[in-house]
Amino acid sequence: YHEPLVHPALTISASNRNVLILGGGDGLALREVLKYPAVENITLVDMDPAMTNLAKNHSILVDVNDHALHDTRVAVIHTDASRFVENDRRLHGVIIIDLPDPDTVDLMHVYSLSFYQMIHRHLVKGGVMVTQATSPYFSRKAFLCIIKTIRAAGFSVLPYHNQIPTMGEWGWVI
Repeated sequence: YHEPLVHPALTISASNRNVLILGGGDGLALREVLKYPAVENITLVDMDPAMTNLAKNHSILVDVNDHALHDTRVAVIHTDASRFVENDRRLHGVIIIDLPDPDTVDLMHVYSLSFYQMIHRHLVKGGVMVTQATSPYFSRKAFLCIIKTIRAAGFSVLPYHNQIPTMGEWGWVI
């Protein structure tokens, strides 16, 4: 899941010096980002301090995420992703959205047109945004809705999918 989420975006972005990860408190997307030597700064925004604390200190998760949350290039901020993007003024070469599926009212705002428009304003020229986009097989309507919403926010979109052994067919939008 984390390889197809991260590697296409970091490979095609005009700049991957500054990376923003929204969600991803387990440190697994972060682990993949840290494989790129050109990355200088990573901001990880996750609402749940218990999750990032677990990922930073629990021996099993630390082994799996390869000590990613201990890297000096990483700043962890605990707040709502939308609130962070609304108040942040920095530009990023890559924005990775690793948030839960939009299957509750509480999560709809981070899959909205206004959210993606804010994301668009935070990218450098030639920057790339990628988001997980649920299963194109089991949640086809949600997958297509995410694509249409991102396109309406002014992005050129490329949906893609991959078979994940623990999740089945999964989709992303870059």
